[in-house]
Amino acid sequence: MLPISLVISDVDATLITPEHIVTERAVRAVRALREHGILFTIASSRPPRGLHAFVEKLALSEPLAAFNGAVIQRPDGETIIKHLLPREVGERVLNVIADLDLDLWVYCDHEWHVPRRTPFVDREENTSGFSPVIQPDIREVLDRAAKLVVVGEPALIAEAEPIILEAGGDEVSSTKSKPRFIDITTGDAHKGTAVTQLSSLLNISTERIAVIGDGPNDILMFERAGFSIAMGQADDVVRRAANVVAASNSEEGFARAMEDYVLNAGAELSTGGGNRR
Repeated sequence: MLPISLVISDVDATLITPEHIVTERAVRAVRALREHGILFTIASSRPPRGLHAFVEKLALSEPLAAFNGAVIQRPDGETIIKHLLPREVGERVLNVIADLDLDLWVYCDHEWHVPRRTPFVDREENTSGFSPVIQPDIREVLDRAAKLVVVGEPALIAEAEPIILEAGGDEVSSTKSKPRFIDITTGDAHKGTAVTQLSSLLNISTERIAVIGDGPNDILMFERAGFSIAMGQADDVVRRAANVVAASNSEEGFARAMEDYVLNAGAELSTGGGNRR
């Protein structure tokens, strides 16, 4: 394995604890990466504004990937790369969910639009730290969509998922970031392309990038990076896709992974050796 020059971390259930906290040990781990000349950034399904708190908490200086890579921004909020969805994709998805108890949210590079306020909106508002724009006719903002999210009860989402994916078509990337969310971005915007885009922007080969995550959407990130770490609480499919498995996010899994697999043990790791813990 080549020496690591960049670490890209997922946020929810990876960088943060179940209580949505970045621990002091995690902050120290990121600081130690910099002291060793290793860059650090984040890639998340969250909108850019939902990542600002981490910019401040971790003193991020590198570009970060929001919406699973559909938007790349500098820490000051300047958009560098933006992949917008064709309007017809949103129209097709709306037609599919018209008779279901599901909502469609539209994310632009700086705003979040919802058709109505629901408990799902309240929960996401609390998680992201900013409020949506209430847009009763969501079709009015489909031309500016960097990400669409179909939202609802997990059982309904699971039932509707294959129909929604078919409606999206081949030109989109659809992943379930949480059981209640189906994230839809353009086909060339997902966490795998987030790795390659950040590789290009920072002039660091993908072989020298380490990634860490817990969700199915992180597997695409694992496939592009030189070294991949799955969180301990991830399901078996995600764990098998990674080179190693860390502790869970309730057990300082992020910080321990940085300490054990990037800072202290890089020379002994092999990308072909299967999972370790």
